[in-house]
Amino acid sequence: LDLTTAALRVLDGGTIDRRLRSAKFEELPLKLRSARIQGVLISELESGSRMARSGLRPGDIITGVNKKSVRTLAEFQAEISLAGGSIYLQIRRNGREYVARID
Repeated sequence: LDLTTAALRVLDGGTIDRRLRSAKFEELPLKLRSARIQGVLISELESGSRMARSGLRPGDIITGVNKKSVRTLAEFQAEISLAGGSIYLQIRRNGREYVARID
């Protein structure tokens, strides 16, 4: 048996869209994925940033972008790149669902 560990891929929000600057996103850790939760984790977020002012917090899980489900960083990045106007993020926090608008 050969076990290999790999670091979670991290994506800097500013490389995707200027409105996501000051946030870092990660693939969900195995513990959450095994609980049948899908999405992208907000791993870091500067207080006072545009996203923080919209009510987002580190630890929130983004499950959708503009009414499209996202399961991976690649899907998240693709949906953000298609957003022409406001970005609506579907968020899961402590078992509850929210929507945050980012302008």
